[in-house]
Amino acid sequence: ARLEAPDALGPVALVEGDAPDEVRRLAASIVARYGKSRAESRVRVEWREGGRAELLERLGRHLDAAEAWGRARDGDRERQALEQAALQASVPAHALERLAELRQASGDPRGAAEILRRLAALRPGRAGATLAMRAFGLDGDPSSLDVAITCDPSLVQARAERALLQADADPAQALADAG
Repeated sequence: ARLEAPDALGPVALVEGDAPDEVRRLAASIVARYGKSRAESRVRVEWREGGRAELLERLGRHLDAAEAWGRARDGDRERQALEQAALQASVPAHALERLAELRQASGDPRGAAEILRRLAALRPGRAGATLAMRAFGLDGDPSSLDVAITCDPSLVQARAERALLQADADPAQALADAG
């Protein structure tokens, strides 16, 4: 990571690896102390990790790039890297969870629900059903209820919601779900 005081002439610090907060504070104080503005009571110091993340993206290491963008607190770039990683069939569940969070935070509830349904299908039982119900709450897509019931056939809430949606079109199935 690169550490610099953009409003003052002076040193730039390069820190290798993922530095804990106390190392970040120490490095920032060194940059501020030896900069041309050391007489100032406060000096703005920036911690930039984007260079490494950009390199990881170019290498096709999108999950690693997403982690680096996350450390750099650049949610938009983190989401973009996770979008690329999600195109792979073997993306880890934690990456899909984070992508759903970022999509929802960026005002894309349908996109978040899509990822939650995908993640729910990977998790059997109540855990998967709960994710599918979260997806249903975000976009109201009935396919979320189907995923929830597939994950946990005993989930009453999913069956009741599906029964309400099917009551007019398929009363027999609605009764089966409600019963």
